[in-house]
Amino acid sequence: MAYRNVPLTLSEYEDLLRLGRAYRLDALRIHRGDWSLDVSFAPGPVVSTPAGAPLRTEDAEPPAAVQATPDTATHAIVAPVAGIVHLTAAPGEPALVAAGEKISAGTTVAVIEAMKMMTNIDSERGGMIAEVLVAAGDMVAAGQPLFLIREAEA
Repeated sequence: MAYRNVPLTLSEYEDLLRLGRAYRLDALRIHRGDWSLDVSFAPGPVVSTPAGAPLRTEDAEPPAAVQATPDTATHAIVAPVAGIVHLTAAPGEPALVAAGEKISAGTTVAVIEAMKMMTNIDSERGGMIAEVLVAAGDMVAAGQPLFLIREAEA
């Protein structure tokens, strides 16, 4: 098998997978020059095709079933409104939460400012902050994932 350079790094692949799942996409196609990548987020057979070729799955074997356990489920905390995200309660204060921190349901994880109105973003679940997806001062859209939270072990 011949290997060639591809235009994405492993980190970029991981970001695509994370964001695709967070936004609940069915599929994603990326083109860069003569190279393309098709990613399906729906359960089903996994196949690879040459750039530009249509995906065919009729002869593919379905993958082994993978069941998520409650202790590994990851959920997104999304922005309920569009605005500027603040990760601290006030300027000069420490971040409300950080990656790796355990939180309980109802914990304020960020504040979104929209038209001089502040909206607290509270976690609906307890668990651990797996990843912070935004930076302080970012403009976010309603429904945009802000944090990934991993449910706590039982």
